Amino acid sequence: MIKGGACKCGMGAQAGACKCERDERFTFTFRFQGKQYTRRTDCTNRAGAEKLEKAYLKGLRSERGAEVLAFLQGDASRMRRVCASVGEVWDAYDAGWARWLKDGQAARRNLNDLALVMAHGLDLWTVNQGGRPGTKVGAKVPDLARIKRLSAGRLDRDLVRSYFLARQVEAEIAATGADGQPVLMWREAVEHAAINSTLDHACDVFSSAAREHAFHEVKLPDLSEFLKAQRLPEGEVLPAPFTSAEFAALIAAFDAVRETDPDLWLLDLISRQTGMRPSYIMGLRGSWLVQGEAGQWFIELKARAVEGFSKKANTLNQFVPITPAIQALIAAKGEGLTIAGTASETARMAVRKRHNATIKAIVGQEGSHGQGAYRYRDTVASSLACLLGVDAAQWALGHTTTTTTLRHYARALPGVSDLMKHELRAWLIARKA
Repeated sequence: MIKGGACKCGMGAQAGACKCERDERFTFTFRFQGKQYTRRTDCTNRAGAEKLEKAYLKGLRSERGAEVLAFLQGDASRMRRVCASVGEVWDAYDAGWARWLKDGQAARRNLNDLALVMAHGLDLWTVNQGGRPGTKVGAKVPDLARIKRLSAGRLDRDLVRSYFLARQVEAEIAATGADGQPVLMWREAVEHAAINSTLDHACDVFSSAAREHAFHEVKLPDLSEFLKAQRLPEGEVLPAPFTSAEFAALIAAFDAVRETDPDLWLLDLISRQTGMRPSYIMGLRGSWLVQGEAGQWFIELKARAVEGFSKKANTLNQFVPITPAIQALIAAKGEGLTIAGTASETARMAVRKRHNATIKAIVGQEGSHGQGAYRYRDTVASSLACLLGVDAAQWALGHTTTTTTLRHYARALPGVSDLMKHELRAWLIARKA
């Protein structure tokens, strides 16, 4: 039963019982297991309240009725009794991911993004006191202690919407409501791609493989609202190659730290001369080197299960041409990882993050949500398309068709500077051969 305009003090059963302002939000009354309950909604119109009531009644009649009742009552402790806590989900996933994933980095990313979604959606943050490797001391980080105590039943459509709004406010793209407060903006925006990606990773924690191998003893709630929540409309990501001036500034800045930060310098050198994906460069080893019949050196890109390296789906295997100087640097690292090979995985990821942040700072995009190191792929693709044609750009990036290359990576350039030509000399030699 839906009722609206209730007295805020609860004394208004009879007209004139009090003189307080009427509450415009609707309430509904329902019975569950012989008891009657009343729930106040946030709806100020009858149609919305009735739609919400219908959804809740459907849930109460399902096999998860006790869980739905606990949610309606706001009883967090009872919700944990009827389904697993986030901490139990976290521990089960962390203990079992190796049964279906080869990449521990992907597993950590999924868990961390689940924490980010909940931290944004529920405003559960703390300050890093030094216990979070790879994160600056004093930086805002998800409060895992509080998040893990929550019921997994908190993962629903409302949480997703709260997460979206918090991320939009953070990116300064949220709309403004009639009351001057930020509201969700459902128009296309480039920033939405990153926001949706974080949610997708969080949902990957509950993949079918995870349910089979990690959660068989974990009592999960109904996560359909969370997993099937509508994503924000994404704007098209257009190619953004570096300008000649930006490219020159990047080379000067990274060459200046060759002695003090050799891993950062080498990461940038390989990025700007090959256009390889940053994740590929982080997995690079000396065993990937191949010498062609004409004496030129190449990096052979293909899946290597023994080394735990996998390529992006639907991309070509490649031979990426490199200069003798880069070949010598990679060979000197031996069969181990080329970039920070002796460091911990956390420290290696910190090198990659520092590289991305440094690029953004140099080109005047510090703190933005735009691309950093990935723009080297746009630069290589656009330069090669200008010099040798779009098929050369497609070949360089490993795309199966030129459509992807032209749509997202290669943009017409007025020309290619001598400095860019010099950095791409291995590509130019390989194509002329």
